[in-house]
Amino acid sequence: MFRLLSIALAALLPVTSAFGATLSSSGIAELDVNGTLYDVTFVDGSCNTVYDCASGTDFDLNEADAEAAIQAIATLFLLPENEAFNMDPSLTDGCLTAEYCVIFVPYGYNPANNSFLTWNFGNFYPASNAIFSSPYSASFDGEQEVFARFTPSDVSPPEVPLPAPALLLLSGFCVLAAARRRKTAEA
Repeated sequence: MFRLLSIALAALLPVTSAFGATLSSSGIAELDVNGTLYDVTFVDGSCNTVYDCASGTDFDLNEADAEAAIQAIATLFLLPENEAFNMDPSLTDGCLTAEYCVIFVPYGYNPANNSFLTWNFGNFYPASNAIFSSPYSASFDGEQEVFARFTPSDVSPPEVPLPAPALLLLSGFCVLAAARRRKTAEA
């Protein structure tokens, strides 16, 4: 009973994880990918409709960042506070059944066979989850697959406060005065 209630609530409420990102059915807010925060939107469609796939220049991330992003997405989905998303893949926008959902993070295009290169997170319930890399046809549009679109987050890391210039100058004069006093006392 509690499990069904938590699944129902997850569909309505975003869940903030221990490491700051917030998971909801439509995407993820403030996902850290190699030190850069992104807002991620889950988009249904094909590579050709979500990106300008054939140009090979419309992808949000390069291969290394795509791999780091899919690792961060998998970690977020597998956290205990996000159990409902992990147990019911249909809570992810664009995925229609509770059996599985694959999230694509594409990073390249192969014109030789009209395919896009992607890192993927497969959320398979009740089987295990998986991270894998594979090519897919640019026109592929499955019912259980969504693309992750990345936009830089508006949130910036907190700034380290610096001391006021006058206070810094005053402390410098105090250090010089103390050094001079010690030098005079030794003589």
